Amino acid sequence: MKSKRVAYWNKCKKELKEVFQEKGITTCEMRWPHDCFNNNFLSFAHRKKRREYYSEPEKLKDFNEVLLLCQTAHNMIEYNRDLTDKLFKELRGK
Repeated sequence: MKSKRVAYWNKCKKELKEVFQEKGITTCEMRWPHDCFNNNFLSFAHRKKRREYYSEPEKLKDFNEVLLLCQTAHNMIEYNRDLTDKLFKELRGK
């Protein structure tokens, strides 16, 4: 049985896909010149760990809290707070 959080995240992903498509974002936003999968193995990467959104679950689907990244880019920012902050500032202006 899926938890409520997993079910909610699955719903958020559907909504995010629509938002990103409407904005024309369908490839990796990082565009890393080396090893970027461009439009393969894409996933949503959050500014913070998803568990940090438990108190504000609506932010899971906030465009300013999410990037569309290939797996290589996602792995690069996963445990690098400085790179994560820099990328969000460049791409979301915050």
